[in-house]
Amino acid sequence: FVADQIRTLGLCCDDRKLYGKDNKYMNAGSDGLYHIPDQLAKCLIYLSHFEITSVLEIGTYSGWTISFIVAYLSRFNDALSGVTVDVRDQFGAYSNIRERVPLRFVIGDVSAIRNTTEFDLVFIDGDHSYGAAKNDYEAVGRNATICMFHDINDKYVKYHDPNGGVPRLWHEVQASSDEGDEVITFSDHSANEPI
Repeated sequence: FVADQIRTLGLCCDDRKLYGKDNKYMNAGSDGLYHIPDQLAKCLIYLSHFEITSVLEIGTYSGWTISFIVAYLSRFNDALSGVTVDVRDQFGAYSNIRERVPLRFVIGDVSAIRNTTEFDLVFIDGDHSYGAAKNDYEAVGRNATICMFHDINDKYVKYHDPNGGVPRLWHEVQASSDEGDEVITFSDHSANEPI
């Protein structure tokens, strides 16, 4: 059901045809969620079992992903509020979204929200280079109750960043996690392969 809701909203159009069998759900233009529907749905269902009152997304882009995440998770917690931060203002629907979901948009980098609060959930989906993703993780992700990374197995990220990008950081975080930490990977892909 959740994956079908993502498909109904539509996926961000991408000439690389990233979504496998779900390519037919791409919207025209750049609006849509940049996620594999089954992958994001499984993640959200997992997250619905936690008491999450504060969400931070780093890397807003068009705002579709954080809007969906906050709308979904707020069904399980009326007190939930979200913040999304990006260095560019591409969140064209923000004025409409903020009337419907408890979400605040901040233009800037992670320093714009650093030390403001600790978040229950941090979703790192901004600059996918190793250095930038590591900075985001060290600034806010490591202090979150739950920290998520996007594109941990994205072959395009690996090709564009000689330092390994988010996939490298994800492996380092996994390797350095404490024994009591729960590390979950949602890597479903519509074509049954890393993108």
